[in-house]
Amino acid sequence: GYPNFKTAFGKLYQSRYLAGIAAGGTSKTGKIGFVASIRIPEVFRSINALYIGAKEVNQNITLIVVWVNTFYDEERETEAARRLVQLGCDVVGYHTDSRAVPRYMARQGLYSIGSNSDMRRIIGESVLISAYFNWGSLYADMMIQTVHRNYSSSPSSLWYNHAQGVAVTSQPSFNVPDNIKVEIAKRSRMLANNYDLFCPSDGPPPMIFDTLSGCPTELLMLSMMSKIGSPNLIDLGDVSFFGERCPPGTRFIEVVIPEANFYNISCEVCPPGQFSSHDTDGSDSCLLCPPGTYAADAGSDSCTPCDVDYFASTEGN
Repeated sequence: GYPNFKTAFGKLYQSRYLAGIAAGGTSKTGKIGFVASIRIPEVFRSINALYIGAKEVNQNITLIVVWVNTFYDEERETEAARRLVQLGCDVVGYHTDSRAVPRYMARQGLYSIGSNSDMRRIIGESVLISAYFNWGSLYADMMIQTVHRNYSSSPSSLWYNHAQGVAVTSQPSFNVPDNIKVEIAKRSRMLANNYDLFCPSDGPPPMIFDTLSGCPTELLMLSMMSKIGSPNLIDLGDVSFFGERCPPGTRFIEVVIPEANFYNISCEVCPPGQFSSHDTDGSDSCLLCPPGTYAADAGSDSCTPCDVDYFASTEGN
């Protein structure tokens, strides 16, 4: 090939690993979600690294993945985040290009892991930390090589690590506990000293490749197309498989069998005294009828005002 032609990329999975520490250390439900775009190695690396980081600070953490099969579709990304919240996730990360996920999580009073830029500056402190590329340092390195015509000083294919400043993380939000911030800083220093999260010196490598008995080579890392084998890393498949929202008069429920890596999602009729219309809170849940109203039948999509000479002083009549 041409001596002055090179390809370059960053090891964003290392930044996702640090973000996973923030997510696992901040989550109160023990469930974090991830809205994934396309099934390519870069996204699989992100999922696995996020899970490794979260598990290092919370051994019981569960990561639930939903695929939207696109890099940009605000409606589908929002729907994926909404489903993950319904499944109990209070922190959701994403590998897509819109701001739909962090915006939705902020509206719910929950947390997100930012992507593409420092989303905390755009969305606010509900973004615990962001993992993104800083192409400026890469361009600077390449320009120096160009000025000095020193094209042969580096390989034709470059994969910059976290310490080289191409794949970076933002400063953590004040919502991240102080002890977790200390852990993030510690692990960042370890990465700077060539710590390999997929081949740790203090334990066995995670089970990602079925035929792999040792640590993955860089070539295998570049072609990663599978997730860590764990009952706590759950893949729900494509968001389109979820179907439509539960109809008015019903609520969203789930049946979970973690050992079988299985989630069954269905709808349940609201009992008398409750209703669901999805117009007020944007969620598939049954709400108590407010005072002065009632719902005599199960499956109500609204509450009826009490007749003259009758009253209901409490909720749920």
